[in-house]
Amino acid sequence: NLRVPMCDTPEEIKEIDEFLNKIESENNIEKGNVVIAAALETPIGVYNAYKIATASNRVIGISLGTEDFTRCLGIERTKDEEELIYARKKIVLEAHAAGVACVDGVYTKIDDLEGFQLQCERARSLEFTGKACIHPSQIPYLHKAYMPKEEEIEYSLQVLEVSKKTDINEGGVISLNGKMIDVPIIEKAQKIVDLAKLSGMIKKAITIINAIAYAILFNILGYVISTIIFLEIELLIFGGLKSWKVSTIVSILFSVIAFLIFNTFLGLYLPKLGQYF
Repeated sequence: NLRVPMCDTPEEIKEIDEFLNKIESENNIEKGNVVIAAALETPIGVYNAYKIATASNRVIGISLGTEDFTRCLGIERTKDEEELIYARKKIVLEAHAAGVACVDGVYTKIDDLEGFQLQCERARSLEFTGKACIHPSQIPYLHKAYMPKEEEIEYSLQVLEVSKKTDINEGGVISLNGKMIDVPIIEKAQKIVDLAKLSGMIKKAITIINAIAYAILFNILGYVISTIIFLEIELLIFGGLKSWKVSTIVSILFSVIAFLIFNTFLGLYLPKLGQYF
């Protein structure tokens, strides 16, 4: 992948695109295999955001270079960063219009992780799809800010559940707790749930549900198998136990053994199975 710094015009992207086409062709690489992320770090670059984002199918995202952008404007980067509001909103809007990612600029105060956390939350509220990191210590805070909140996940699951009962792909809306639900809201809910699954946030709940189902299934199966084994042993070895008390005790013993075996299997392998559901 290729990151283009100080990208000002769509012509720069087109020139790079042609060069990559040539390189890929000469080396038997599938065309378009190399993708481009363009950093917009000047006023003219921000002005041309949409044109740059759509200059080539290789462009997967655009980002705002906040430090160079404020330097080009001849202003200082303040704490509340009101001087960056327009540029940020423009890049977000035009990136979404072009169907590419939009990434907020770096936070250079690497020792101020609380400040970086606030920056990440602000970037997310502005609908940036990500934020650039300048130090590994910032990564966990970025992940925390961009992970969906529990209430978002819960509501999204409710939206998806309601949407299964009524197909509105051809038009119309449905209602959930007095709120209108249409296709864009359903699509957003699906993205939130997908992200939650990918990050493992709802994996635990799903695994618990599967655990109950598998526990019931395997224990029934274990009881049936243990009963069959017991009957076979009783007939082949003992020729049939005459005492119903002895027969019952032996049957319970086999059931307990089967219970332990199958639940040991559940404890070892169910967490691995749960991730696929």
